Amino acid sequence: MKKLLAILLSAVLVVGCLSVLSACGGEEEKGEEPAREGGYYPNITLSLSALYYSSYQETFDAKGWDLVRNPVCDYIRKELGIKFKLAFDSNDIVPYLDKLSAKIYAGELADIANLADAYWAFPMLKAAEKNGLLTDLTSYIKGEDEVRFSDDVLAAWETAGEEIFYAGTFNGRIKMLPWLQDSRTSTASWLFIREDWLDTVGKRTPTTIDELTDVMRAFKNMNDASYGLVVDQNFVETASIFNAYGVTPFYWYETDGGELRYGLTDAEPMKDAIAELREWYVEGLINCGEENNIEVVGSLPYAANEVITGKAGMVIAPYTYNIANETIKRNPEARFTIVPMFAADGYEMNIATASNCFMYYVVGKDCKYPEAVVKVYNICMELYTDESHAEFFVPPQIERYDGNTVDGWYPIQFCPMRNTPKPDVEAQLEFIDQIQRRDAEGLNDAQLKTFNDYWDAVDGGFTKKNYANYLMYKEGGVYDLYYGNLDSANYVQNKFAVSNTAAMDKYLTDINCMVTVEIVAIIKGDYPVDHYDTVVKSWYEQGGEEITGEVNDWWKTVKVG
Repeated sequence: MKKLLAILLSAVLVVGCLSVLSACGGEEEKGEEPAREGGYYPNITLSLSALYYSSYQETFDAKGWDLVRNPVCDYIRKELGIKFKLAFDSNDIVPYLDKLSAKIYAGELADIANLADAYWAFPMLKAAEKNGLLTDLTSYIKGEDEVRFSDDVLAAWETAGEEIFYAGTFNGRIKMLPWLQDSRTSTASWLFIREDWLDTVGKRTPTTIDELTDVMRAFKNMNDASYGLVVDQNFVETASIFNAYGVTPFYWYETDGGELRYGLTDAEPMKDAIAELREWYVEGLINCGEENNIEVVGSLPYAANEVITGKAGMVIAPYTYNIANETIKRNPEARFTIVPMFAADGYEMNIATASNCFMYYVVGKDCKYPEAVVKVYNICMELYTDESHAEFFVPPQIERYDGNTVDGWYPIQFCPMRNTPKPDVEAQLEFIDQIQRRDAEGLNDAQLKTFNDYWDAVDGGFTKKNYANYLMYKEGGVYDLYYGNLDSANYVQNKFAVSNTAAMDKYLTDINCMVTVEIVAIIKGDYPVDHYDTVVKSWYEQGGEEITGEVNDWWKTVKVG
């Protein structure tokens, strides 16, 4: 009897072990190498660690979906034979980072893991590489393998520039996949100008530095309590005035000699920009009073408030900032024009931009079929870019002011957010015109709500509602200019797109603050403009030389091959 029980127990254990193995490899694998003819991968299961957004949880729950069971995953299973299982996920960034970091430092990584494009991603990439957890994707990215990325993928990467790969390049080998936004993001190159002030002083919108100076002077002379352009404490970092002179102080550039150089060490254009600021300051065209001195003010909220309260006629800020609407709350007669900053004489404008990489993906070292990940990426790009696949997107919680919805969250984490496509400017203008004419005929519910909100605001004494949209969509408005500039060769990204080096952590904050303080002192007339040469020398001596060396040591590893 005991022998019979032992035999039965052994049989149960064997069946149990086989069940566990089957669960790990997918119920259809049965220990066999999957067939891969024609790009089909039956029975492959890829593990996924993913961050998602809690705002869509209700929609997922209502449809019975999750990150690996949804129409997109079903489509990938149908097209490629690939299914997914969750290694772990989180709808909150902090616990997700904690889990991912713990896995990486324990020497584990899912077949596919996603990281947002942020400063905290880069140390994790480094840690994963140090622990030997990343699959080398170079041959796929460079088209050296028979399994290749699609033309749509390659075109997107080429448009974005090679900087998108730098954070995940180690000794010349690329070990991450970037997922891109639709367009480049300008950091602060938009000039908000009180258009009603322009009319009052009889000036047109400036298009050159000389015209800008002339307008600032006219604004100052219009009212003793006003001045031309408000400059906030971060005026060196936001850099738009320096961009006009072809330099971004806190970005790293590649020189003709192939090395990287910090923008603020390019002394000649920096001095020309500082000299311009100095002349404006002396004449009182920028904020220079006892209570709003450029060395003690706050950052953008302060600068915006100077315009909102009617002290300054212009400010440089992101075009999404709510300066125009808030000004109109106080002064219903206020009107704005918003234009991009322009180049100084003898210079080409450099528009400082953030990376348009929205998310990074890495393939774990234990992934047996990285070429399958390439196939999945291609399908995700196809679904993302082809409007005929709209059924795969989860409807968003918000609507555009014209009543149209923005395609939303994407279940597979190769594409967590679908950005708003380039707007139909003509349709937006027609809708705006209908609002201005107070004609509600034919509007849908969402448009009608916008219509009523707008006129409730007007009847309430200020034209806040919809005003910013009007500025964006009118002929020659922000969107017109923004999309017209997307093809500009003058968009500049920071070449050093990784986490700080050791010397940066030790020195950079202090020496950059030193530079800003010295620039302010030069602008105020405490030193001659040529004093900036001494400032650059001090920057190098106080840690900048060591930082530059470390940056270029890293650059050599990126540029190998």
